[in-house]
Amino acid sequence: MNHFYSITLLVGVSVWMGGVIPAFGQKSGDSCVRCHGDMELLRQNFDDPAAAAAAWVSDELFEASSHGDLGCADCHSGFDQHPHPSTGRETQRCASCHEDEATGHASSIHADLELMNQAGETCSSCHGVHDVAVVDYEFSPADLDDRCARCHEAESPTTADRHQSEIGCSHCHGSHDIGRLQGDTRETNVRNILERCRDCHEEQWDAHANDIHGQALADWEGPTPVTTGESVPPTCTTCHQPHDMKSVEHAEFASWMTTRCGECHEDAAQSATDTYHIRARFLGSDVAASCADCHGSHGIFPSDDPLSLMSDANRLETCRTCHAKAEAGFELYQPHPDPRDRAKNPYVFYSFWFMNLLLAGVLGVFLLHTLAWWIRIGLDLRAQSREGGPR
Repeated sequence: MNHFYSITLLVGVSVWMGGVIPAFGQKSGDSCVRCHGDMELLRQNFDDPAAAAAAWVSDELFEASSHGDLGCADCHSGFDQHPHPSTGRETQRCASCHEDEATGHASSIHADLELMNQAGETCSSCHGVHDVAVVDYEFSPADLDDRCARCHEAESPTTADRHQSEIGCSHCHGSHDIGRLQGDTRETNVRNILERCRDCHEEQWDAHANDIHGQALADWEGPTPVTTGESVPPTCTTCHQPHDMKSVEHAEFASWMTTRCGECHEDAAQSATDTYHIRARFLGSDVAASCADCHGSHGIFPSDDPLSLMSDANRLETCRTCHAKAEAGFELYQPHPDPRDRAKNPYVFYSFWFMNLLLAGVLGVFLLHTLAWWIRIGLDLRAQSREGGPR
């Protein structure tokens, strides 16, 4: 009888232990999460609360993840008995299954930072650990941007950004092989950024590729990567910014773009700023012409090129986009008057200097008159003091 009870007890303990300790390679993680899903139990067995939190696994999140069809032992080998042995334990690296992605990451800036003991990013930094996101489903552009913004808060797109919630950071920067901004073969290289924009903006790409800016970039022989402060022909992000890209319908877009043009075309921007068009733009007008209204936005050519909107053959039609009743001779208006250039703008030159000399002369006369007046007052006061008071 004693043997019967002993056998019964042994079988009962074995069954109970079989429910607690998972078999190696068991697909379901039910047995593991009996301990690893109980935070209170983990806190009792770990001296460090952070270590206890790291060992905690949510069965619901894991089942919903892209690894939900795997078992715990598929990644964690040597943990098939309790208590877990001090040797023989191993957690598989992501590269065991994701070789191509691991190769890309190994050459990325994130891996470089990791090797330099800085805040380098690993797979789990973006994908999570047990709640591994399903890339094709859960990684919406907005969600991906939020994950990148954890470290790159300054580059996070604002609500004014045309791309917010439409494309994610990885569309331009890549997902695993992420390089420095001006890397040699990275997606954001100055020679490649146009191709990234072309995926969605093919019409604008075609126009830019053939205009003066695109040709300058094609002929550019500067070094790669680009050094800080080096002059590089403009790409899409030079004018539109790489992040916080405002829509062309944005109220401040035209005046903001005028400022961007002026960073390279300083003289033209300065002379245009002195005219009604640009001053009205900066004062909030959405009707007055900006640089792009006259010169174009992507198909930009020198004014002596027949394709230019400002060529002799096209200038009147360009003016008529705003001034529908403009007649021949209207296009003779000088949109970039330079009062210092007598050969180019003789009337403006003489008018400018005449008005300035007249202004200086008038102010000079008033200044001398005021000075003489105060001298006269001073002399009168001195005379009165000598004579003992006012007469």
